[in-house]
Amino acid sequence: MFRKLLLVLFLLMVALFSFSQSVFYGTSFGGPGENRVFKSTIDTGNNIYLAGYFTGTVNAGGVNYTAYGGTGYDIFVSKYDENGNFLWFKQIGSSAKDDYADGLTLMTRDSILAIVGGFSGASCDFGNGFVLNNENAGTYEAFLVTINTSSGVTLNAKKIAYGKNHERPQAIKEDKNENLVIVGLYQGLYSTYFTPSDSVQCIGPQNYFFLQLDKNLNLNWVKTYRGNNGVNKLFSLDVDNDGYYIAGTNKDSLYLDIKTLVSRSGSADMFLYKTDFNGNGQWIRSVKGSSDDFTVYATCDRQGHVYLSGYFASTDLQVDSLENLPSQQIAWSKGSNDIFFAKYTTGGELLWYGTEGSTGDDRLTRLNTNGKYIVIAGQFSGPMTLRNEVLTPRGGTDGLSIVYEENDNLLYAIPLGGSGTDVTQTCVIDSKGNYIFMGNFYSPVLYLTDTYTLTNATPSTRDVFIAKYDKASIS
Repeated sequence: MFRKLLLVLFLLMVALFSFSQSVFYGTSFGGPGENRVFKSTIDTGNNIYLAGYFTGTVNAGGVNYTAYGGTGYDIFVSKYDENGNFLWFKQIGSSAKDDYADGLTLMTRDSILAIVGGFSGASCDFGNGFVLNNENAGTYEAFLVTINTSSGVTLNAKKIAYGKNHERPQAIKEDKNENLVIVGLYQGLYSTYFTPSDSVQCIGPQNYFFLQLDKNLNLNWVKTYRGNNGVNKLFSLDVDNDGYYIAGTNKDSLYLDIKTLVSRSGSADMFLYKTDFNGNGQWIRSVKGSSDDFTVYATCDRQGHVYLSGYFASTDLQVDSLENLPSQQIAWSKGSNDIFFAKYTTGGELLWYGTEGSTGDDRLTRLNTNGKYIVIAGQFSGPMTLRNEVLTPRGGTDGLSIVYEENDNLLYAIPLGGSGTDVTQTCVIDSKGNYIFMGNFYSPVLYLTDTYTLTNATPSTRDVFIAKYDKASIS
């Protein structure tokens, strides 16, 4: 009987391993130019939207797109249907300067895609006649552009933080009241404007803004915070029916409304900050160690939980369980960086946290969840042991794509890589439980499985990949 049970368990493990190799589709786009995806989202029809940036010339949907001026980064936004078919591609940019997309969100019941970013050229063309001018070319001004999701046509474009300083947004989300909330930073000696009558002066090396717009893109309110180190950042935010959640990094001191965050040993720490719908702080949880540890995302599951995720170098990492009450468990990095993710209640109580890593440099770049399953995108550069399976990168750095169930039980890990440097940058889960990983690859041949590959004709520059895997691997 015992032998039969062992055989059944073995077959189940083999079946799970095999199922997770099932790829619905893999696709890529690129060209002789440099091309990188940075953010993604998915709508209720399982269409996916990508935002990133490119230089030189790239080909999408059989059409060549050349960056304005050629040498600087332009922004791209693209849409694919649930079967991986290309639908549209949009270019945004200013001549010979770098422009970046920093965040995106769907709004108005998926009919509009809102994107925030920064442009540094004298003027930036958003399409459909929308052009924004920079008051101090060479510095960044923060923009918001809205795009019709069906056609890819620009609906509106405006500056949301501007002046002679640097202003860059970091993330955007739509809340339950159809307001847009945005976090970002500003730095410099001059005034930063949010409207002609709303301005602030930067105090210290870098300050931070948190603002809310109504559905017509009018400013409702803006909060600002200061810090005494340029490493400080409000990097990500998410929303649920109870408020807003901001994930950030603090080094030295960061002055928030309800607490001054002071990092441990002068290193960078992670934090999760909850506010109400008016931007008033409710609670803060910190993750501290003696080395530099960086937050990447705050992610809500819409079921009363929020995830904090990032990567860490500390060998003595402590995680706040409640305010000023750290978990008794200590985490330590196995290499230069390991990935980190923690699950909290919306009241700020730690439920659990997890880490994964190798002796190399391993980084989490995105965590997404549908409540039942958690998917993680990232990179790894050394042999990594996950549930007694050893993942070994094919090249120096491979993309890492991991699936967990909601209680931190590992279901599967998929290495995506080739002979070059490859990164899984972002991920989503569709309404059917299938999961999609997107990233960037230098390798001439990228392995999505042992037998399913994509090619990069110009491996001296990066191409973008999209890989969709069958839900059987997480069912």
